[in-house]
Amino acid sequence: MFQYQSTYREKASGKAVKIIFLTILAALFMVLSTSIIMGVFTLPTLGFYDSPWVILYILLGIFFFFLLSIFLLYPMSLGIIRFFTKAYNNEPFGFGELFYVFKEGRYGKAVKITIIVVVLYFIFSFVMGFIANMIYLLVNAPLSAMGLFAADGSLEETWVTLSAQIGLVVIVMILNLIVTVLIYIPYILVSLYIGLVYLTYTDQPMIPTMDKFKIAWDVMFKSGESILRLFFSNVLLSIGLFVLYFVIMIGSVFIGIMIDSPGTMIALLIAGTIVFFITYIYTMYVIVGSVVAFYFTGRDKLDAQAGEINTDEHYENELEQL
Repeated sequence: MFQYQSTYREKASGKAVKIIFLTILAALFMVLSTSIIMGVFTLPTLGFYDSPWVILYILLGIFFFFLLSIFLLYPMSLGIIRFFTKAYNNEPFGFGELFYVFKEGRYGKAVKITIIVVVLYFIFSFVMGFIANMIYLLVNAPLSAMGLFAADGSLEETWVTLSAQIGLVVIVMILNLIVTVLIYIPYILVSLYIGLVYLTYTDQPMIPTMDKFKIAWDVMFKSGESILRLFFSNVLLSIGLFVLYFVIMIGSVFIGIMIDSPGTMIALLIAGTIVFFITYIYTMYVIVGSVVAFYFTGRDKLDAQAGEINTDEHYENELEQL
């Protein structure tokens, strides 16, 4: 089940601490630099903070942050991916990889691919939101009908019993939960695809932009690698984090109540939070690493298939010449 996670840990053996440290350092650098830029941008509001124009300036600030994300944060994030790919390929890397896209003509292609991804994701989210609302409407229609009948006192008792009403509510709640889970599946798959697109960029930055999308698609669905295995293994890891969080929180509170010691409860919560934070960071490292392993494994298979096709065509051409 955890094939790609294991593959990455083997390929990047001994580099986990370095990758995690550089990723955290890069994230702090990005947050700090963004905070400074946004702080300078908002300085003029000190002169008219009590004016209605400040609302317009806030909206302008939101748009400015969006542009900052497109032209600075997302390109720098590609540098973080380089930490993982370099480790996987056993190549030297350092903090300077964060600025990889700003060198040798790669920045324009990084911005272009980011804009395309943002636009496509916006369209996808709009369509999925519409579909989700329609499904929720259909699922919750029985509750709406039940509410209409309950509002009429003359029909309430003859239409359904109280136990049936409660049962209907429970069923609809379960259906809503199932629908929510199913709706998130396409979002996760699209996120994996976007990750593969960015990995294609870090691997082959200078090829045409649309070729990157095609290669990512081929790696995902035509390489013979199991996207379902990648999907479910990472979902299980995420669920494990969720369970760990509640075990730590509920367990700390329960123990504190049982021994009647608020101090112990607080200490357990702090210790549990540290444990969860460390586990979360390592789990995210493994999840990202699994996508990297999936990409390179799939890409190598596609390259091998292309090599076989070229070899066959070469032999066919030689036979025709003979």
